[in-house]
Amino acid sequence: MYPQPMRLACVVFSALLGIALAGCRDTPGAPDTAPLLPLAEQGRTPGQSALRLATVDFYGDSSMIAVPDTAHAGDPVSVGFATYGGGCTGEDTTVASVVGSRAEIVPYQRVYTPRPNEGCTSELRINRRSVHVSFAAPGLAQVIVIGRTQPADSIIHIVRAIVIR
Repeated sequence: MYPQPMRLACVVFSALLGIALAGCRDTPGAPDTAPLLPLAEQGRTPGQSALRLATVDFYGDSSMIAVPDTAHAGDPVSVGFATYGGGCTGEDTTVASVVGSRAEIVPYQRVYTPRPNEGCTSELRINRRSVHVSFAAPGLAQVIVIGRTQPADSIIHIVRAIVIR
């Protein structure tokens, strides 16, 4: 059992996270979309790794997301972006989905929890990733990369606009 201040901190954090996520929903009337994978696997057992949402914003550096200004309907659009890892954090899968004029890209990482007498190197790795999405109809579209921001360790949505002709 956690001490009283720790339980209170967990309750407050959970409530704030719920409020933050509620503010990130689509516009009213739009279909409710949820990531295909969990935002983070539970538990950090020493000697094992867990899947978690990748870090895409490191100390304010979220400019490493490249989307063309325009593309043609039906053509694949290359989206390049960076994730930040190192030491005990390695790359994993990326999930991309397109609904109408909205593309969501959700990258994941594996985070290893060291055993006693183990450690992680203290290094920053900038990993380049690339995915392709396609929009069916002309108009203004959004590419949204969903990940974590550091050092706050909170969820961030980075939005880029693209004109589909």
